[in-house]
Amino acid sequence: MSLTRDAQWSRETAASILQHCRDSVPGFKRVRRIEQAELPKTISGKIRRVELRDLEIRRASGEEPAEPGAEFAEADLDLRRS
Repeated sequence: MSLTRDAQWSRETAASILQHCRDSVPGFKRVRRIEQAELPKTISGKIRRVELRDLEIRRASGEEPAEPGAEFAEADLDLRRS
């Protein structure tokens, strides 16, 4: 899912997306964490999965922190229970 050109990434946007998932997707399939980031792509436009994997490994080991304000977890947001 991508935002429209005029939409801004914010806590409210993340809460809206997570609330939609909570309302329309079964609990075992539900998204629990959402992150806004530019995806590394090849010249032909395909997503470079190797770079994504390396980034997640570096973040898990603490070498590279996530950008502040770019990641939101369902538990951190005040979502209404359905």
